[in-house]
Amino acid sequence: MGGALICWLANPFIFLSWIVIKKFPVLSWILSGIALSTGLLFMTFDRIIINEAGHYSPITGYASGYWIWIISIAIIFLWNSYKLLYKRFGILKK
Repeated sequence: MGGALICWLANPFIFLSWIVIKKFPVLSWILSGIALSTGLLFMTFDRIIINEAGHYSPITGYASGYWIWIISIAIIFLWNSYKLLYKRFGILKK
């Protein structure tokens, strides 16, 4: 398995983050942070497996789908951060 494929683990992490957001906000924040880190990890690879035979192809760019995926993960991470820092811990209160 190619190293870049590990980045798809961001999907289950973000899905679990959505599931536990109400009951366990700290866990949701941790999971969304892991998802964001894992998604951004994709930018460190220079090639990816393109078929079941194990053939590789170079990564030549990042299309809009990748950036929308990263932005959606970043939004939930920032929302969780806001909830924890402002509403729960009162750190950002004036």
